[in-house]
Parts: sequence; structure tokens; C-alpha cells
Amino acid sequence: MIKLIKIFLILIIVFIAVLFLLKACNRKKPNYRDITVGNKKLNVMIADNAFLREKGLSGRDYLLDNQGMLFVFQKPGKYYFWMKGMKFPIDIIWFDKDKKIVDLKQNIKKDYKKLLKPNQKVKYVLETNKGWLDKNNIKVGDQFKFLNNKD
Repeated sequence: MIKLIKIFLILIIVFIAVLFLLKACNRKKPNYRDITVGNKKLNVMIADNAFLREKGLSGRDYLLDNQGMLFVFQKPGKYYFWMKGMKFPIDIIWFDKDKKIVDLKQNIKKDYKKLLKPNQKVKYVLETNKGWLDKNNIKVGDQFKFLNNKD
């Protein structure tokens, strides 16, 4: 009887843990964080799950000057992007696992047929307003860091 109770309690704990993980993975609203790229500060929406990464900035009318979207992947890879549902042009910045810029593209306009990809494996991708790279003199080799956190 005690063995049966233990098994039942373990099953309940596993069930609750699975529900918690599913809820966390299916979060549909991004978290916001402050980062710096080079020495320029940005407030970014964090796209760190499949739903948020797929949606990206599609459907939005604009970004404020100091805003962006940071795509965070579990492991480095060559992640492709396209401009489905975009209403404004953007700059795209690819970062390696060490948060260093390894590739960038400027003034990307809506084009459903063109896939955008980095020239090497990346772990982070930042989308900003078009012109943000030039305006802030951001270049390959610059790094980003999270503010007010140990990451």
C-alpha cells in the first residue's frame, strides 16, 4: 500500500512538472530586457521559444528608435529568417555563442521569397529598425551584453 502511495505521489509531481514546463515553453508574450551593443543601449523583446521566434516582428507597424527583438536559440546553428508579414524594413545582426557580431544585413525589406542566413553558426539574432547599424556605428566584432544581469 505504501509503495502504491509513493508511485501515485511521484506521478502527481511529474504531471505538475510537465504542466509547468509546457506553460513556460508556450509563453506567447515576450519578456523585455535591456542590452548594449557596442556601447549603445536597446530595450529588446526576447524571442526564446518557437512561437515567439516564428512570429518575430510580423504584424507590427513599427519599432521605437531604442527597441529591437532578440532571438535566443538553445544552441548555435545557421538559423534562417524571412520577412513574412513585415510592415517596415529592418537591420539584422547575427551573434555567435560569445555574443560577438559575426554577420549583419542592412535595410532588409519585405520579400517572402528571400531567406536570410548568417555566414556561420549563431546563437542570437537581433532585429532593429533600418539604419540603426549605421546610426550607431555597429560593426562585425562588436559584442552585446545584457544589462543588470549575470548572463
